[in-house]
Amino acid sequence: MNTTIEKQIHGRNASELELIGDSYYDFETGEYVGDKLPDEFHVTDESSFEWVMEKIFNAEAELLAEAEKIKALLANYERKKNRAQAKIDWFKARFSPEVEQYAKSKLDGKAKFVECPFGRVSFRTKKGGLRVSDKDLALGLAKLSGWTDAIKVTEEFQISKLTEAQKEVLTAKPLPEGCGFVIEPDSETCTITTGVGK
Repeated sequence: MNTTIEKQIHGRNASELELIGDSYYDFETGEYVGDKLPDEFHVTDESSFEWVMEKIFNAEAELLAEAEKIKALLANYERKKNRAQAKIDWFKARFSPEVEQYAKSKLDGKAKFVECPFGRVSFRTKKGGLRVSDKDLALGLAKLSGWTDAIKVTEEFQISKLTEAQKEVLTAKPLPEGCGFVIEPDSETCTITTGVGK
């Protein structure tokens, strides 16, 4: 294996890798580790630039195709799951009152459930009392009634609300560790786009 390939696959031993097409994969994990490149390949001209861009374009197209296949599979699974759920709902709606009545007749002593090979019917006593049915309406009533002890206020810091003078205080000298702020320098990002899936 030449030095160009060793660098491309991060110095992994050839015995640990399998070459499928132009791509190297880890034998044990199946992880993609890099492509086979022409010797001493670098982006130096229009041809090499377009070669790399085409590789990225094709990989993004492959990713999009895989995503569409998974989307279709999930849609098929969702339909199958919905049919099964509809059957569950139908049987419960049709027979729950009768199952409940029969199971109650079979309760023994303090037992709160009845079992069979296909499942269990359980009973639980839920204590009644005041409950919130609509949070917004309940909050409005509590405010109008002055029940402030029952209202929780959540605080949130918004850096955009700081005045210029307050920002100057924070940026005038080095910030102490653990103060909750950092000063980030200006930076530039480079984004490679191919238009696939956009």
